[in-house]
Amino acid sequence: MYTLLIADDERLEREALKYIIRRGTAEIGNIIEAVNGREAIEIAEKEKPDIAFLDIKMPGINGVEAARRLKELLPACKIVFLTAFDTFDYAREALRLGAEDFLVKPVEDERVLELLTLLARRLREEDQEKKKLDRTLEALQGMIRAREIELSAQLATGFLDTRKLADFITLLGIESPRMEIAVLKVDLKSYPMRVDREKHSEVLLSRCEQLLRREAEKAGIHCIPGRLDSEILMLLVGGTEAETFFSPEIVEDLERSVQEQVSLRGTLTIEEGIRDFSDLERRLARAVAADGGRTGISSLNIKETLLQNIERGEESNLNQAVGMVFRWMDSLPEKDTALDKLDEILAVLRHDLSRRFPSLELPSCARVSLRETTDEEREAVLREMLRCLRDGVRRQAEIGHPAVRFAIDVMRQRFREELSVETIAGEAGHSPSHLSRLFRQELGTSILDFLTRLRIDEARRLLLSDVSMNIGQIAEAAGYRDPNYFSRVFRRETGVSPREYRLSGKSG
Repeated sequence: MYTLLIADDERLEREALKYIIRRGTAEIGNIIEAVNGREAIEIAEKEKPDIAFLDIKMPGINGVEAARRLKELLPACKIVFLTAFDTFDYAREALRLGAEDFLVKPVEDERVLELLTLLARRLREEDQEKKKLDRTLEALQGMIRAREIELSAQLATGFLDTRKLADFITLLGIESPRMEIAVLKVDLKSYPMRVDREKHSEVLLSRCEQLLRREAEKAGIHCIPGRLDSEILMLLVGGTEAETFFSPEIVEDLERSVQEQVSLRGTLTIEEGIRDFSDLERRLARAVAADGGRTGISSLNIKETLLQNIERGEESNLNQAVGMVFRWMDSLPEKDTALDKLDEILAVLRHDLSRRFPSLELPSCARVSLRETTDEEREAVLREMLRCLRDGVRRQAEIGHPAVRFAIDVMRQRFREELSVETIAGEAGHSPSHLSRLFRQELGTSILDFLTRLRIDEARRLLLSDVSMNIGQIAEAAGYRDPNYFSRVFRRETGVSPREYRLSGKSG
């Protein structure tokens, strides 16, 4: 039900309208009154009516001026003029001010009720359109955020999937993008206290990253952050016509802010004039090489990048992934430690693939321990392992009932939304019970359990990859509106709380 404001200096007219409305329609749940235009504006600002009946001839601020101000305060409010003159001039004035209609006094019952029914229908339609737009925008923001995180995980490796970068730019709605690379090199030794823990340095670098991000967002620039040891690498994307995103003055200000707010000395350099994606790839590779070969890539980034390249499946993608792994291993101080970490990463990778594709069969070539291989054969063994995983994923994608594949695609693309079995089944063209039976026959699990695994996997990834997000934000990004419920589900699925998982991941 909606709120109606009646503004008329004649009490009998207000009483007559209230009598007609209360007797004849259930669309109006609350009626508020004003005796002149000024009072109408004051009351509307407080009560926020959905519909306003305004008498044109009122003392002080008349109905025309009141309508103008009401539209400024409440653009969605439906304005109806009350007038004693049935003339074209008043009708024209009503339309010019964005009014829905006008009523000639004395008003007729049937005319008032028909008009309110019409206005209520318009309000419902507009509300539905707004909700639909809000859901679309929310889904779009979720897609942008997910793609940004994905690209960020790749960035520190020195190469990007330019197709996904192009999709990201399209999602941003930038038709003629410009790209620059910002590199902030900080001296962790300049911090007043000793930085002897990875977690402490991570916090300091995150604060520096936030300074860069805030400055970029202030200028309307989108940024994708990455890490190169004690450097922050940031891809800047925008459509501005300025010569550079960060002027020399802004660069100096940012370096000063790093010193004053984070207590670190830092040097910010900008790679300008990037012509295209090929040029971008060359500049990124140069940035990684300039870091002295220390990629600073985390175990999480290694696993995520391997997963992405397995799913893309091209031989060139696998070769890139193998090269990245060995650059990362060379950056670690001890060879035995590097091999142990790589075996752990591959074990987690196999586990994630098995959860994502429940009926995936992993051949023996995908289960080899690289610690048991020689230096000469290790690269070839890793490449063959990735091929086995890729082929297994391809076979998995080729089997299954079309409705089950459709349901999986819906959940993977929209797990951040409030999905139900009924919604998924309806879009797949099956009844909930039939689709649930097909799903369990194909994958040995229920639709909701599969959806939960997708959401928890996303939460695990965000907990380790984005320290700027708190638990509530991660819960929402993973499709949970209630952080407490999210924490209970997370503990049930992983055995630990989200906070414990984040701390164990960072310390490990």
